[in-house]
Amino acid sequence: MTGCRVGKGEGAVGSRLVTRRSLIRSGLAALAAAPWARPLAAAAGPARHRGRNSGPAQEGEIVLGVSAAFSGPSRGLGTELYRGSMAWFNHVNDNGGVNGRRIALKLTDDGYQPEPCVANTIQLMQDESVFLLFGYVGTPTVTRVLPLLKRFRDEQIYLFFPFTGAEPQREPPYGEVAFNLRASYRQETAGLVD
Repeated sequence: MTGCRVGKGEGAVGSRLVTRRSLIRSGLAALAAAPWARPLAAAAGPARHRGRNSGPAQEGEIVLGVSAAFSGPSRGLGTELYRGSMAWFNHVNDNGGVNGRRIALKLTDDGYQPEPCVANTIQLMQDESVFLLFGYVGTPTVTRVLPLLKRFRDEQIYLFFPFTGAEPQREPPYGEVAFNLRASYRQETAGLVD
């Protein structure tokens, strides 16, 4: 198992091994169990349409839109992020969902390419009316989607847990519309050097 120790110093009481798996698990737990999840679920209103490939939305579903690499050389990134996410979401759904509402994902494949990612995102926001965007993979795709999030600010659609360590979604003006799970490349480098 690989990871890094966090705490107040080498061998400090309260330090613990942090792995990528534990960070992802914690982030997904936070998404489903955070105090704001209940008000957001209530604010989402009635079930939303999920598109012809996923079938109709079930009454009370919270639909998250995903554009990620499910084909091409980087398909493992999108596929494994999806599988890990669904493991947690299935657990949440099997235990009553969020305030009784199930979590569902609307998947689109961008092959790790910016242009399809932008088109998918517009479709997810306009045609599919997803509650939020989730689990986007890669710096070239995420950085191209950020201006769309600002353009659609009135719809209050946010990007949760993009899989990239890039800086743009962590800084103004995009930091208010993107919520990161993983450390930034700068934070990772600082952690290696310290």
